[in-house]
Amino acid sequence: MNDIYASWLGNMENELLLNIMPHKKWEWHISGEHYRNELSSHQFKNVFLLDTKLIFKPNKRLELSASLSNIFNQRTYNYTTYNQLTSFESQRWLRGRELLISISLRK
Repeated sequence: MNDIYASWLGNMENELLLNIMPHKKWEWHISGEHYRNELSSHQFKNVFLLDTKLIFKPNKRLELSASLSNIFNQRTYNYTTYNQLTSFESQRWLRGRELLISISLRK
């Protein structure tokens, strides 16, 4: 921002949740998470994770749903930073892409 360093931009977490209901029997949920971490001075790492869920309710007692997690299939969060004498490497394993199909019955 006009070459002025803002410390609050170093580490951020943003979440998005979008619910679409085109019909009373259908629902579509989309959620996303964005992480921005400052690794060293003016070096940043951005990660975006996206999930979705589709729900169909044919009647009041039955609900069918399918959810897909980690659509982009981000498997690791890793980075390496260097300075004049050393280097530092970090790696974190993330959940893989998952598909879950479910049926719910109510009384």
